[in-house]
Amino acid sequence: MAGYSDFAKDCLNESLRNLKTSQTLGVAIVRFFVCCHVVVLGALAFFYLPRDLRPYVDVVAFASIGALVLLVFFLLSLGLFRDADGVPEGRLRSANKLTLIRFGLVVPLILTILHERFGLALALYVVCCATDVVDGVVARRNREQTQFGVIMDPLADILSTAGVFAALCVKDLVPPWVLVILAIRYASLMVGSAVLFFAVGPIKFKATPTGKIVGVLQAAVAILIIGLTAAGVDWQKDIGSILYPFLGMIFGSVIISQLVIGIRHVKEGAANAGS
Repeated sequence: MAGYSDFAKDCLNESLRNLKTSQTLGVAIVRFFVCCHVVVLGALAFFYLPRDLRPYVDVVAFASIGALVLLVFFLLSLGLFRDADGVPEGRLRSANKLTLIRFGLVVPLILTILHERFGLALALYVVCCATDVVDGVVARRNREQTQFGVIMDPLADILSTAGVFAALCVKDLVPPWVLVILAIRYASLMVGSAVLFFAVGPIKFKATPTGKIVGVLQAAVAILIIGLTAAGVDWQKDIGSILYPFLGMIFGSVIISQLVIGIRHVKEGAANAGS
C-alpha cells in the first residue's frame, strides 16, 4: 500500500511544482478551460436571453462554480499528465482537450434539462457523446494516451451520465428505481476500484465489450428520451413500459460484468502474491 500512496504523493508534488514554477501546462489548462466555459455560456445566452434572464443567471452561477472546482481539481492532477512510459507531458494535447470540454459541459447540460430546454440539452448531450468517442480515437491514433486521460475520461462519463439521468428523474422522465440501479453501478465501480487498488495494485482500465455496448445503448436511450420530449411527443405511455426495464437491464448487466472483472483481478492478484 505504501507504494501506491507514494505514487499519489509524487503526482501531487509534481502538480504543486508545476504550479509554483508557472510551467506552461497548468497555464494551458486554465486558458483552454476558461475559453470553453466562456464559449458555452455565450452560446447559451443566445437561446436564453433576453426572455429567460433568471434561468440564465442560474446557469452562469452554477456553471462558473463548477468550472472553478474542476479547475482546482485539474491543477492538482497535473502529475497525471504522463505518457504511457511515465514521462511527464509538457503540453496539453488534443485528446485531453476533448476530455476537458466534456467536463465543462456537464453542469450546463444538467441545468438545461432542469429548465426544460430539451432542444439545447439534446445538442449539448450529443456534443458530450461525440467528444467521448473522438478523444479515444485521437489518443490512439496520435499516441496521446496519458494517465490523466485513463482516469479522467471515465470520470467525465460518470459525471455526465449520472447528471443526465438524475435530471431526467427530477423531471419525471425516468423512474427513481432506474436511477437507483445506476447509482449502484457507479458506487460498486468506485468502491471496487478502490479496494482492488489497495489489495491488488494499480489497475489498467480497459473498455470491455459489455461496457462499450452499454455505453452506446445508454447514450441512445438518453438521446431518445430528450429528443422525443423536445419534440413534444407523449412517449411515456407508448414506450415507457419497454424503455424503463431495458434501461434497468443494461445498467444491471454492467454491475454483473464489474463483479466478474473484480473477482478475476482478485484471483490474479492472489496468484501473483503466492508465486
